[in-house]
Amino acid sequence: MAVEKGEPVSKQQIRIDQVPSDRVGFIRALRLIGQMGLKQATDVAAHLDRFRHSVVVAGIEPAVAAHISQVLRDAGAEVALEECSIGTPMVCSPTADAKYEWTASRLIRKVT
Repeated sequence: MAVEKGEPVSKQQIRIDQVPSDRVGFIRALRLIGQMGLKQATDVAAHLDRFRHSVVVAGIEPAVAAHISQVLRDAGAEVALEECSIGTPMVCSPTADAKYEWTASRLIRKVT
C-alpha cells in the first residue's frame, strides 16, 4: 500500500508475550536487535520474563518490525506486532525505572 504525501507513516511496536526457555538464543536475539552488550541483554531478558506482555521495541518502521519479530520468533519468543503512536525508535531499558546521580569521581550511582 502506497503512502500518500503528507500522510503519516504508521510505526509499530513489538510486545513479548512469552520468553523462551532457551535464554541463550533469546539473549543473542536481544543483543542483535538492540545492539546491547551481554549484561544489558541479560537484564532485559530477565525483565521481560518477570513482566510478561512488555514492549521490547517501539516506534519502528513496519519492515524493521517484521524483521525483528522474526528474529525473536526464531529464538523461541512469542511476540505480538502492534501499531504504536511513538514516532522515535526506542528499546526497552529496565534500568530507566530507578533514580541515578553523578558521584564526585564522575561515576553514575543508583540512588537508594
